[in-house]
Amino acid sequence: MSTTNTLGLGLGQYARYIPVAVTSVASFFGFFIAAQGVRGMLTPADYVPDFGLPDKQASNTAATRNDWRSNPWIFLTGARNLSFGLGLLAFRAQNDVRAMGTLLLSGLIVSAADAYATWNVGIREKGWSHIYGSCVCGAMGVYLLSLSMRPLALY
Repeated sequence: MSTTNTLGLGLGQYARYIPVAVTSVASFFGFFIAAQGVRGMLTPADYVPDFGLPDKQASNTAATRNDWRSNPWIFLTGARNLSFGLGLLAFRAQNDVRAMGTLLLSGLIVSAADAYATWNVGIREKGWSHIYGSCVCGAMGVYLLSLSMRPLALY
């Protein structure tokens, strides 16, 4: 008897869909992170408060503030997020759950650094959002790596 049936959850018949659901959520995560990366590269001033850093250039005009040279660190963060998201999508296209899991686990380090930075500049709610994101990232990474330990067909 499975644990889910013992607990009365009745998930036994749907258990085969869980790997597909997790890889689909990871793919959505890849799209979302890539889109945030593009946003950070194209409009860094608009991305700064959403990321969780104080806008130190609020007095500048919008055209100057959105020039990537006005805030190169956010531009680099956007490039990092774009590459992370595209990497997840590329590994999904190759049906390589082990690589997806490894990339998501490596994202724990980046998310922890983002949380530390935003927490220390005093924007704690954004620090928490980075912590939540790292928990989701890590959980998906561990699950996808556990899938790669046994034979799996996602299609």
